[in-house]
Amino acid sequence: MQIQIERIEHIVHENESVKTFFIRGVNDPRPGNYLMVWIPGSGQIPLSISSFKNDLCGFTVKRVGDTTAAMHNLRVGDLIGITGPLGTSFSIRGERILLVSGGIGIAPLLYLAIEARQMGKKVYAICGFERAEDIIFEDVLNGLLDELVITLGERTPLDVIHKLYEKRRFDHIYSCGPEPMMKRVFDFARSSQLGAEFSVERIIKCGMGICGACALPNGMRVCKEGPVFDLEDMEGVWG
Repeated sequence: MQIQIERIEHIVHENESVKTFFIRGVNDPRPGNYLMVWIPGSGQIPLSISSFKNDLCGFTVKRVGDTTAAMHNLRVGDLIGITGPLGTSFSIRGERILLVSGGIGIAPLLYLAIEARQMGKKVYAICGFERAEDIIFEDVLNGLLDELVITLGERTPLDVIHKLYEKRRFDHIYSCGPEPMMKRVFDFARSSQLGAEFSVERIIKCGMGICGACALPNGMRVCKEGPVFDLEDMEGVWG
């Protein structure tokens, strides 16, 4: 895969540890796709695409280690290398869909929400964060969704999903976030006979399906067969 060099066009400070970077040169990304982003002198990391409009591709980065810290130090006009878009995408099935996220997991789901609303879908979301100061995209989501529920701390999205289902009767679930949370979403979807898709995170090194570092227990590779998997795919992992 060839790395192309792109210039950072715009940066949005979402909170003290999260920024969204915008670049051009990404061709026809779909919700759920990711980019391999190379920061000169600091290595490369996979990052989910959080928006795409007017040829500007946004990806949202939480500062958690050396490479993401180096990304946060970049400014508008700096150059980065990218490969992609890569991986599978969300299907956007159903007419009344629910998004369930934990923390930075809202990033790929934001792009999904934008596309789903343009298709005329009803879109609801439950977004969990550790603290109020960790919340991102709240204003955007409030203006986009049919209903937004935010949970904080020990109160998780799974504590309110049953009540929201009784109220909204959504027919498909999309989830991204900590794996224990997504496992509970998986259990809920299966017991409620709902379709569901999950954006799964693993350490991705090559992005080409060669090294096997990101393989799931069922042998599927997050970088190639994922990162988006449906309920049936995850039966061999969480079932």
